[in-house]
Amino acid sequence: MFKNQSINIIITTIIVTVLSVITYELYRKHNPSDEEVFQEALYALDSANEKEQPPSEFLQIANIYDEYRSNRVAFDKKNDDKLIEFEGSISEITNDHDCAAIKFKITDENDQYIGYAECSNCPATKDKWSEKWPNEIAQLQLGQTVRIKGYYSHNLSNSDNISFYKCRIIK
Repeated sequence: MFKNQSINIIITTIIVTVLSVITYELYRKHNPSDEEVFQEALYALDSANEKEQPPSEFLQIANIYDEYRSNRVAFDKKNDDKLIEFEGSISEITNDHDCAAIKFKITDENDQYIGYAECSNCPATKDKWSEKWPNEIAQLQLGQTVRIKGYYSHNLSNSDNISFYKCRIIK
């Protein structure tokens, strides 16, 4: 008698546990977390801002870099967290710490290396840009000229490189 009762208790516990897990997963699917809601709103806001303030023209990355190096303080003040559209030839494609990036080598008139520009979208941000970016990069090749839209970040940049985030390839 105790054996049957123990088996019934175990089966009931398993059924209740499975139903609880299913209910929880369905709840999560239909009720996104605050972070997911925030990211969706941020994506919508950035997309709206991008449409309201499209870049008037695109620049060669070397020209942007020259402006950056000539007066970084003025460049930071003018461009920090602003959408910039530019074109350049890819010199490196990386995936350091699951952070896919494109790098554009910058050279002087004597073809001497002076720095680089980097466009990346790291998965830690878990936004719409980082989801699509690795697939877009996988289709690119070294030496290929691409047009990019990205947000400049003075926090990610340093004396030798200029960095952009939330980058997208313009087709």
